[in-house]
Amino acid sequence: MLDNIWAAPLLGAIVGLGIGVAVGTRGSSEDPWTISVERSRETFANTLALIFTALSIVLALASVASQGVASRFGSRALRIYARRSVDRWIISLFAMSAMFVFVMQFNMRRLDEGAPAPSVALVTAALLLVVTGSSVVWYVASLIRWFRVDRVAGRLGELVLSVAHELASQRHPQATAVEGLPERPDSAVDLLAPATGHIAEIDVDVILDRCREHDVSVVISLPIGYPVVEGQPIGWAELRDGASGDAPRRVVAGSVDVARRREVLLSIEYPLAALSDAAIIALSTGTNDPNSACEVIEEMIFLFHELAPVPLGPYVASLGDGGPSVTVAGRNFGELVELATMQICHYGNSDPYVTEWLRRLATSLQVLDLGPVDRRRVDAFAARIPDQTTAASGTTASGYLDDGGRAVTAKPAS
Repeated sequence: MLDNIWAAPLLGAIVGLGIGVAVGTRGSSEDPWTISVERSRETFANTLALIFTALSIVLALASVASQGVASRFGSRALRIYARRSVDRWIISLFAMSAMFVFVMQFNMRRLDEGAPAPSVALVTAALLLVVTGSSVVWYVASLIRWFRVDRVAGRLGELVLSVAHELASQRHPQATAVEGLPERPDSAVDLLAPATGHIAEIDVDVILDRCREHDVSVVISLPIGYPVVEGQPIGWAELRDGASGDAPRRVVAGSVDVARRREVLLSIEYPLAALSDAAIIALSTGTNDPNSACEVIEEMIFLFHELAPVPLGPYVASLGDGGPSVTVAGRNFGELVELATMQICHYGNSDPYVTEWLRRLATSLQVLDLGPVDRRRVDAFAARIPDQTTAASGTTASGYLDDGGRAVTAKPAS
């Protein structure tokens, strides 16, 4: 029980309370629980000073933690760290406590200095002081976790899975997964981005209704989270017999939402790239911490096994009977593996321990039930990992897909 981080402090607080009640009031001829207004005003002033001192500690720790997260894990991880609500709740708690003590100290001036102070106010102030003090301890413990590579990698992995499940829930109920987007016909008309920003939402139901109305089929070729500028093509529409030339503009009007700011919880590439950043920074010459990179790769082993069953790739939703359809792009599993591992292979192939963990990751991916497109990309990742002899000699290898879609290993000439 005492191995728990909160068990020993809680036990100490209980023992201190018992000793204070049993011993602290002995030998007094007066009522030990009666405090005058004059004394209580001094107590409130001291309490207010303690609260602001603790708040300054919290702000200093937040600044140090932000710098540490940015230097060790990159700017993407810092942005994800800054989205935490913990800091806002802590500051709100301190603001509430400080305002309560300040108002009560002001109200005490209207009472006679020798009169007993309001017991409810004193008890509330004491409780707020205990709560704020405990929150500082809890806040320090939460910050320490952000300096541990395994905890940060785990949190980023959980965020990737959360975004993946959110994107999967937004897929159309009648969606059918496809290996890739269809080829664009010569008669297709460009669909243009309505604003500048990141694609935040695609209302497939509305697009389907308008496709039926105007007799067109639509392909959205950019996934959710992709950055676009106003007027940039984001897909195309295939005009069917008798369709109006300006029908595509009416099809996507108001059905593709572009947010000015990137929504982290709608872009699976962002937290996944943040996870990759943690390994890349660890492999940099300035940090030189390959063991931390191996911890990130270990987290990827668990992450990709949980991510594989989630439907994420492109899909098509149709009205049936060969009628108009909507095809929406999405990052498939193989692309996500490539995104997470490409730079790690580039910077870590000279370290034998890192390459060993990359081989473990590649081996774990071989047991997954993947489609042919995803399998080719996973094989290409495995081809980028040098064998033990190559890694020990300090040379690198690269894997890519040839014109036939096969994974090929290319070793640089000596």
